Amino acid sequence: MTSAINVLMYHSISDAPGPTSIDPATFRGQMECLAARGYRFATLRDFAAWHSGEIELPACTAIITFDDGFADFAATAAPILAAHGCGATVFLPTGRLGGAEDWYGADRPARALMTWDQVAALAKNGVDFGGHSVTHADLTKLNADELEHEIAQSHRDLERYLGQAPVAFAPPYGHANA
Repeated sequence: MTSAINVLMYHSISDAPGPTSIDPATFRGQMECLAARGYRFATLRDFAAWHSGEIELPACTAIITFDDGFADFAATAAPILAAHGCGATVFLPTGRLGGAEDWYGADRPARALMTWDQVAALAKNGVDFGGHSVTHADLTKLNADELEHEIAQSHRDLERYLGQAPVAFAPPYGHANA
């Protein structure tokens, strides 16, 4: 029976400069270490099913998440995860896909984001996706109408492109308030 679930959160698996990038060799080593220690991997969709009593999860379970939907997830992280039998949940700024990061705190040069085609292909291979707003706005600084749009439209976008409702939402920058 699962007593604790570890959640590891990443952004970019690349050699890009900045605090949100981890080089591929380090990431691969982290996944190898977890697998060697007997961890099994789940998505947040799995977590929701476990929490509602629909499924059991092993005692050593880890959930791997990624914020922002960087293109290097598809090119670099997803193959590493697949090689270790790892699922993942990726939080997407739905209105920015196919472009590059352009929000406050973004790296320079800006990193590319996945396209909807890449997201759909990954979803067919077991990657789970959640909302991360439409524009990657700091939700704590928006008025009620802007906030409603950022959250609800993100949900609608994911439903439309993936054919199912997202199970989770992660606020950009980790900022949340009442």
